[in-house]
Amino acid sequence: MTNTVRACIIIDVRTIFKKGVMLISPAGRPKVENPKNVRLEIRLTKQENELLEECVKKTHTTKTEVINKGVRLVKKELDEN
Repeated sequence: MTNTVRACIIIDVRTIFKKGVMLISPAGRPKVENPKNVRLEIRLTKQENELLEECVKKTHTTKTEVINKGVRLVKKELDEN
């Protein structure tokens, strides 16, 4: 089977007919209930960045996860007071 034939089969499988109109199903990732679409840019000192990098290495996560956990910890502390 050639690549052209495979591509046509894939397109045909993704094609949906609705009221006589041919629609192609959307490609990409599935939609999530609570998308992360807010971007934040911060400036750090060299020492703050080193602390963040150390946390990332020790927790085996991302900078985003470390920062999110920090926000949750501060919120928990505020709620306790």
